[in-house]
Amino acid sequence: MSLVTRGRWSIRKTSLLLLLFLVPAVLLGLHWVARGSQRKLLKGVSVVDGPYTWIHIVGDSPRNGIFDPSLEYDEHGVGWLVYSAVEGPGKPVGEYVSTRLARSTDHGATWTFVKEVNRAFEATLDFVDGRKLRGVWRYEVPALVYDPGDPGKEWKLFTHRYFWTQENDRMFAYGWVSYRSAHDPAGEWSGEIPLFGAGKFPPAPYHQTRIDLNALNPALRDTVAYSEFGVLAADGALYMSLGAARRSGPDTIVLIVSHDHGATWNFLGTLLTRRDAREFGFDFFDGSSLAEDRGRF
Repeated sequence: MSLVTRGRWSIRKTSLLLLLFLVPAVLLGLHWVARGSQRKLLKGVSVVDGPYTWIHIVGDSPRNGIFDPSLEYDEHGVGWLVYSAVEGPGKPVGEYVSTRLARSTDHGATWTFVKEVNRAFEATLDFVDGRKLRGVWRYEVPALVYDPGDPGKEWKLFTHRYFWTQENDRMFAYGWVSYRSAHDPAGEWSGEIPLFGAGKFPPAPYHQTRIDLNALNPALRDTVAYSEFGVLAADGALYMSLGAARRSGPDTIVLIVSHDHGATWNFLGTLLTRRDAREFGFDFFDGSSLAEDRGRF
């Protein structure tokens, strides 16, 4: 299976001056970093202005495509790529979204499938009033980071786990940011940890996340879900950008930091808003990534 990636740079001052590398993994014309009205979307495969590269993953060919690439290199120059693999006949793109891993030993010229880290699965969603709903737990928008200062947990994987049904589509209120770690990406990964929630979301009986991100700063108090992460390890700290959605939809991209390898997190600031998106002719920004370029972030 192949995918197309392309990048756009945007700068905004926060408490920490960062270059936010917005990577709109444009896959089959469906996934955009800045999304606007339907008239702005092209049919079929969208190739926009600027350089792009087709990536073919040997050994993996999910029925409905590969989305959400996140790339990291280790100290030996081996590249590790996590991505969303979409399967199934469900509409509009398939009901099963899983996290898979590929490796490159030639600086990204070729990629080979390694394993599946998070497998989507059918389940029943339980409500506190006794109702039940059949659907699928999905794992979407993975973000991989290499944190060499955390022995045994050098590799960290963050994903958005949420419930999906054919009738309701994506039920983000029943979802959270999931976390796994590993010493070797190709080896055994830790058990899944429900890491970040948003205030009262997810509701009971799933209200078991370790950290309520809404409690970090008043600017986050109306957030109902976090998704589309970028993560970067630099100078012993972990930085993460996240899309913060309100009931009205995607709203801002915010920045948080951890100085203890992800055990605790602090709010740094808001990177992008809907007002920023309108300056580019879009409704909102989405799908952020963080990157270092010659000492600048």
